[in-house]
Amino acid sequence: MFQLFYNPTQSSEKEIKAKNVTVESLYALLLSPTHNSLSLLDLADNRIKVTVETGVNPVKMAVSPNKKYVMVINKQNGTVSSYFREDNFSLSEIGTVGSGSEPTDIIFNNKGSESFVVYQDDSKISVLQLLERARPVLSKTFVVKDSETNIKPLPYKIAINKDDSALYVIDKVNSNLFTYKTDDKNNLVQDNKYNLAEENKRVSLESILFNENKLYISDSVNSSVIVFDLTENKVETRISLIDETISGDTLPDKIVINKDNTKLYIINKATSTVAVVDIKTNKLIKHIALSTGGITASYEPTDISISNTGKFLYVTNGGGRELSVISAEEDKLEKNIGTTASSGFQDPFSGITLL
Repeated sequence: MFQLFYNPTQSSEKEIKAKNVTVESLYALLLSPTHNSLSLLDLADNRIKVTVETGVNPVKMAVSPNKKYVMVINKQNGTVSSYFREDNFSLSEIGTVGSGSEPTDIIFNNKGSESFVVYQDDSKISVLQLLERARPVLSKTFVVKDSETNIKPLPYKIAINKDDSALYVIDKVNSNLFTYKTDDKNNLVQDNKYNLAEENKRVSLESILFNENKLYISDSVNSSVIVFDLTENKVETRISLIDETISGDTLPDKIVINKDNTKLYIINKATSTVAVVDIKTNKLIKHIALSTGGITASYEPTDISISNTGKFLYVTNGGGRELSVISAEEDKLEKNIGTTASSGFQDPFSGITLL
C-alpha cells in the first residue's frame, strides 16, 4: 500500500464537523496524464500537497458521494486505480481492478455502493462493488447492444438518475443514446435506443449530465447542447453556443450545473471559454474567456468542477497549464493560477474534482 500524508496547520476540517456548516471546498483532486499521477491540491494556497501514482495515461476520475473513495480510469492500461481518503489529508492506494480496451468514463451511483466503468472499444460497462477500505471488486459486466442495426455500439460517457433506477449512455461516434432501467430484481437492463442526429446533419456526443428528468448532452460538431426530455423520451431542443462574440466552432465538452439548478456551464475547447446557459429558457447567456493573454494564458480547457457551496468553478487547462477560477455568482473569470512555484514546471491536467 502506497500512502502519503499532509498535516495542515489549520484545524478547518475539525471546525467544519463541529459547527456542522457548509464552507467553501478546501481541496481539489487533479489528474496528470503525462506524469501518471493523482494529486491533492490545497485550495488555501493553491499548492499540491500530496501526489500518488496512477496507471498509464489517467483520463477520468470519480469520487464517491461521501468523498472517501476515489477511482481513476487509466486509458493505456485499461484498468481502474482506486484510493481511500482518510480525514481529507491522505490518499491511500487500495488496489487496481478491471480490464478492457479504451476506458472512457467512470461514475458512482448515488448510494456510493457501486461504480460504473465504460469501455468504448469493448462495447461494455463494468460494475464495481465498493468494499470497506479495500479494493473494489468486479460484480458484473453488461454489453451495450444495438439490435436494430449491425453497427457495433461504442459507448463513450455515462450518467445516472437521482434514485439509481436508470442509466444513460451516449455513443459519440454513432450519435446514439442508450437507456437502462432497473428490473424487479434490481438489475439494470437495456431499455431503449435513441438516435440524436438531426436529418442530414451529423452530431458528435461529448458529455452527458442528468438533471431533473432531463439529459444535457454536448455536441461538439454543432457547437450546441442537446436537451433530451426523459418524460417525453425525445429531444426537447438544441441550444446553440454560438453568439456574436464567437468566431467559428466552440467544440463544447464537459458540463456542470450550478447549485440552484438554474445554469449550465460548458467548457469550449476551441475557443477556450466557458459557456453559461439559462436552464429555464434554454438560452445562451454569455461566454467567459479563460485567457487573460500573455505567457501564462490559459487555453485548451480539459475539465470543470464546481465547489460545494456553488460559489466557484475551477477549470483545468491542457494548453496554458494553469487552473482558471470563475465566480459562479458573477459569471466572470476571477484569476488564473499555477499549482507550483514555477509555472515552467506546471503539469497539464486532464481532470479536476473539487472536494
